[in-house]
Amino acid sequence: MGFGRSCRIQRRRRQRLQGAGNGACRVRVGADSHASPNAASDEGQPLGADDRVRAPSGALSRQIRHPQPNTPRRERRHRHRQRVGALSSLVCPTRPPSEVSWGHLESRQGFALASQFDAVQTCVLRHDAVSDSIAGEQHMPDRIKLLVTGLNGVVGRALRPVLEERYELSALSRSGVDGLPEGRVFRTDIADIDSLRPAFRGVDVMLNLAADGGQSSAEGMNAGWDSMLHNNIIGTYNVLEVAKEAGVSRVILASSGAAVNGYELEEPYRSLVSGDDVDLPASWEMIDEFAEPKPITLYGVTKLFGEDLGRYYALTTPMSVINLRISNCTPVDEATPGRAQANWSSYRDIQQLTVKCIEAPPEVKFDIFWATSDNAKLYRDNRHAKEVLGYAPQDGVR
Repeated sequence: MGFGRSCRIQRRRRQRLQGAGNGACRVRVGADSHASPNAASDEGQPLGADDRVRAPSGALSRQIRHPQPNTPRRERRHRHRQRVGALSSLVCPTRPPSEVSWGHLESRQGFALASQFDAVQTCVLRHDAVSDSIAGEQHMPDRIKLLVTGLNGVVGRALRPVLEERYELSALSRSGVDGLPEGRVFRTDIADIDSLRPAFRGVDVMLNLAADGGQSSAEGMNAGWDSMLHNNIIGTYNVLEVAKEAGVSRVILASSGAAVNGYELEEPYRSLVSGDDVDLPASWEMIDEFAEPKPITLYGVTKLFGEDLGRYYALTTPMSVINLRISNCTPVDEATPGRAQANWSSYRDIQQLTVKCIEAPPEVKFDIFWATSDNAKLYRDNRHAKEVLGYAPQDGVR
């Protein structure tokens, strides 16, 4: 049973019980099956020592420590995945650890990850895998209901053809969206939380592309703070909160490569994005989703806020949240000279990865993925998306 079918099953359940609704099919896990020492019982009383389930020998300890800064990134990733595997056996004991993915739920600040899961009493189960490519896949007879913000932007226009083809698409926009039936276009401001609620009724997956400071902004990443606060901070909170209220199964947030642009002030990344004909090292350390953030614009800061806000909702609600770090998706589907030669993402690659995020198995509870093509000078590591989702880029600048 795939993600689309799980959405349909839950939708029917809610229709029977409440007359309307949606969400992913979820299986409750008893509160005492993974309670922390400080967790409260269902009656509000602290759990005693006998009520707690202890991890099996060699499994994850209750406190996950932040990796030492001098540990090689690849080793840190390996250790993290070992810990996640152990955690999955506690949180979802009905499935093998290899079939439960908690992605990047380990905080950059090293908070106590295991205790955060005590607020989440839900484990979602997978019954099939993500296919290797979107080409040739069968369309589901009862299509996923997808709500999109920012459909008029650069990324929205790049994604729209495949989204319209595969899903029951609706849009939220201040100015309207040409070509969509009137009943599927909700004209409202993302910062007005009360006006958003009608758009989320019956939605399975929400894709938030709305932002100020990106490719579609007249001022680019130097957009004013008030506008970014309105759209990127308040707006992101609003869509997550309303999605939670409406029982949306998954929210996909458009993050940005601006989260790590500070690396381009250093070598060898400065040379990689310069576009100059300079000697480059034979290899360089890739910047993956575990790397320290280095924003150099307020736009990048707002995108990091969105990532951690999504982490909060994934930890404390049944909702899945995926952050897609979009990298140089340009108004014209080609890499422009300069830094885009290293960071470019083609339209068909970002289409493929977005579809894989929408249709990812339900147990992909939270994660961050780089949306990049396979460019010769690439430093933003897309291997995690390949490993978890089966992403297979078809393009790249050589």
